[in-house]
This record gives sequence, structure tokens and C-alpha cells, in this order.
Amino acid sequence: MNTDNTLGNISALPQSIYQTSEQHPMLFKLIKKLATTPYSSFFDFSDDFEKLLSADFFSFAIPKEISAFQQKEYYQLPLHDSGVNVKGWSMINTHYFRLTTFSFAKNSTQSHLERGPQNHSVLKTVSNDTLLYFAKSEGSVLDIYEISDELDTERACQSISLKSSVALNDGAMVKLEAGRHAVHFRVIKDDMLYHELSCPESDVKVIGEYDPTSLQLVNVSVANLSSSRAEMFAETVANMKHKSSISVLEKLAAHADYFVRWNAALNLYTLDCNAGFQLIHKLTEDPNPNVKATAQRCCEMLFEQH
Repeated sequence: MNTDNTLGNISALPQSIYQTSEQHPMLFKLIKKLATTPYSSFFDFSDDFEKLLSADFFSFAIPKEISAFQQKEYYQLPLHDSGVNVKGWSMINTHYFRLTTFSFAKNSTQSHLERGPQNHSVLKTVSNDTLLYFAKSEGSVLDIYEISDELDTERACQSISLKSSVALNDGAMVKLEAGRHAVHFRVIKDDMLYHELSCPESDVKVIGEYDPTSLQLVNVSVANLSSSRAEMFAETVANMKHKSSISVLEKLAAHADYFVRWNAALNLYTLDCNAGFQLIHKLTEDPNPNVKATAQRCCEMLFEQH
């Protein structure tokens, strides 16, 4: 076996054959409309998205993927894992939206769900504007939680509360706003299938994680997976003492997300004290006030040590 060629072919697959279902005429028309029509919100095209999801798109897309499996030895579905019992298949990624299909198997989830939302570790706010289209959901109930507009001054954070409980029917559409809503399936009546269509761009940098019983904020996590992967890369090369990665960490210090910038500086300091100090000193002028203040304090501590 030619290992180099095999690895190269696997790496090239997402670019060469992943978008097999873009040949669908309705999808093609929608992407063209999105590319040429001025709009202010992802939700401006809710009707168009609903028409796509309720049409024959999926009966068209699945045979296309079957064909890809038959033609390419190493073809794989892009998988979005949303827990032990829920698996998502990311069918389409475009500049304008991401389409992922999720399926619940009632037998494996019902006993888990019957114990209520307190059985879940956290309620997470969505990171991107999202439309949920329920192709098969008759009799299921979705709880929608909403972040308060006002700050809880005692806890210095925004609280979350139950906004509504939606009795789902086949063909139901639910709108979720980035950084504002979280959901929990309270009842799953039968095996369920739904499609998540989300905007790829978002101003939300972190996801709020709320205790399902007290409904108080317990943690925040990175909203953008690419940002968390950038942080993981920085930590890995620092632990490996990989000096050739210094230039990459310096580049990450200009990342759009402030926590990636700070993470890059800390790991660069671990990898190379001099280069790391220079970068931390540079971040004393960072536009994010938390990064700026922390960098200034670090510089003071480093000066005191030396």
C-alpha cells in the first residue's frame, strides 16, 4: 500500500466529493438567491429554508451519498456528534448555512429523558442563529429556554428561564437565536428525525452553560469549534516543545477571538520564554479589556521576578 497516496486521498475527499447533493435544483437556486440578495438576518430566508427542508431534498441527497461511498474507498460522512444517543450528519456546508440531520432512537433515549432536564449536565445556549425543522416528531415536546435581557447583578451574569414548551408535529419549525436560546427535549413520543439549519457566522464568542435545576450559569465554553481547536493546537505544540511552531503561535495572537489570543501567548511563553514575554507585552494593548488587564498584570509579575 502506498501510504502517502492513501493519506493524500483521504485528506482531499471533503473538498472533492463532500458536496454531492449541491446538484439539487432547489438547493442550487437557494444558494444563488443568498449570494445575490441583500439581507440583514439569517432568518430573512426562513420560508426558503422551510421549502427546501420540506421538499424532496433528502430523498435526493441520500442516494448521492450512497454513490459517493460506492465510488470512493475512503469516503466518510461528516459526523456531528451531539451526545451518546443522538448523532448528526452534516449534509451541507456552504458560505450561507450549515445543514445537519439529527436522529433520536426512542428506545435508547426515553428512559433517560423521563428523568427530566436535571438528568442533563447542562443547558447550553446555541452559538449560531438556527432553524430546527422536525420531519418526524409527532407527540414529542421541546422545552425552549431564553436568556434574560437583564443582568443578575448578584451573580454578575444573565439568568435563563423556560420560555415555552412546544408540542411538536411533523413539519414543525422552531427558531433559535444565537446566544439567547437553549433547548431540551422533554418528551420523545417515538423515533424522531429533525434537521438543523444554522448560520455559519455569529458574533457569539462563548456559550453559556446553565444548571438545569437551578437555571443558574455554571460555566462558559467556546462557541466556535475552530477556535477551540486552535487552542488545543497551541497547548499541544507547547507540551511537545515544538519550537518550529513559534511563528504559528505568534500568528494566533492576532486571532479574532480574544481567548485564542491569550491562550497562544501563554503557550508561547511555555515554549519560549523570551518570545512569549514579547507577545504578552504586546497584548497589554489588546482591544479586549480582560486580555489587556491580564497581560499588564502578567508583565508586572514577570518584571518583579526578574
